[in-house]
Amino acid sequence: MPETDELPLLLRMRTLLSMPNHRRAAEMLSDFETGRTDHVEDVHLRSGAPLDPIGGEDSGGTYFLCGDGDDEQRPVLHADSEGNATYIGLNLRWALELLLSPVHHGVMAVQHRRDAGLDVLAARAEEYAAEQWADLLDVYAEKGITVTTEEDLDDDLDDYEYRSSDEALYEWVQDVLDGEDSLEVSDDWDGEYPPLSAAEISRLLLSRLGLERRTTAELLAHLRECAEFTRANPGFALVNSAEGNIYRM
Repeated sequence: MPETDELPLLLRMRTLLSMPNHRRAAEMLSDFETGRTDHVEDVHLRSGAPLDPIGGEDSGGTYFLCGDGDDEQRPVLHADSEGNATYIGLNLRWALELLLSPVHHGVMAVQHRRDAGLDVLAARAEEYAAEQWADLLDVYAEKGITVTTEEDLDDDLDDYEYRSSDEALYEWVQDVLDGEDSLEVSDDWDGEYPPLSAAEISRLLLSRLGLERRTTAELLAHLRECAEFTRANPGFALVNSAEGNIYRM
């Protein structure tokens, strides 16, 4: 049985983000949820290379590992429910560093703009992300939902560390993914630990997955590399299997 830190990144991601408070924290940052892997329609890569879903979002979008090779090195594609698709990482690490960034929504909103330099676009992305976070907190307040605290994440992590030393870790992870096991989420908050900011949630999730906190400019620059990859590799275009239409990329 490997040590926890030696587990493949995809398994670490599925393990941590299957736990209720980590899952809710990830959803707050980017709507990403590992349990949503059924796309709205059948799709395939134009080249016929492997296409494996790893998560999704409540609006119907899905994230896929694309092509052959080690899972950690495969490009990651996001496809929405409206026929659009975008490569968000040339490997799994970059994709997760974007998805779990506090500026995810802002970066995705300005990524296609070429009317300004990266520093200017980064500032706009951060402003947009801050507005989105404020709107989310308003929704939480209206619904009486508490924002994730560090205590919540520590409770998850205690259970994770306990299970990671257990020979049944792999079996338990699969049970969670199959919906046969779960952990209870508590909405009780005694005020001892204050609600976390987007930046603090991001820092904790990234560190627990062994990932880096990228600057906004770095994330935007990498998305430009992803756009170049898309142009150079037409076989990695996403196709609607039933109608043969190519997604807008």
